[in-house]
Amino acid sequence: MPHLIELIINKGSLQPTGAYGVTIADELQQRFQRTTSVTGVHVVLYRLEEKGLVSSALGGATLTQGGRRQRLFTLTAAGNVNP
Repeated sequence: MPHLIELIINKGSLQPTGAYGVTIADELQQRFQRTTSVTGVHVVLYRLEEKGLVSSALGGATLTQGGRRQRLFTLTAAGNVNP
């Protein structure tokens, strides 16, 4: 079974346009039948961000999130293995 990092970057779970952690966890479940906690996805994404492969930014607050802001993760040029 591929590592979570490979599934997120190499297999297209994180698109160049960006995605939220929950969206990536759902994508992993649908495409690869791999159940992963959102916390686990965020841990990997933060590690990738430290390495410069992913960047993140806070989005606007939404009522569906209880007024909390969501963090949008985007591939950087260094992280985009499919230019």
